[in-house]
Amino acid sequence: IENEGEDPAKEPEQTPTGLSYDLVRARIPESVGDDIVRLIVMSPVALEDFAEIQTQVDVDNFNQKYNVNLTLPQSGV
Repeated sequence: IENEGEDPAKEPEQTPTGLSYDLVRARIPESVGDDIVRLIVMSPVALEDFAEIQTQVDVDNFNQKYNVNLTLPQSGV
């Protein structure tokens, strides 16, 4: 059996972004849902788009593009 041992869940470094879910989950605020963490781990374009978010308009565009529900953390600024 040639494919034995090729379980992608056990080899997170094989993601398209080269990042593991656990690494990204640990670095992103808890307010960001697991579905969004999985998205940015699996999509280099989504990762880039996420990294460039600065305003509510950026969040809205991200949500529309990827059909997710990301919200900006509320701050006192």
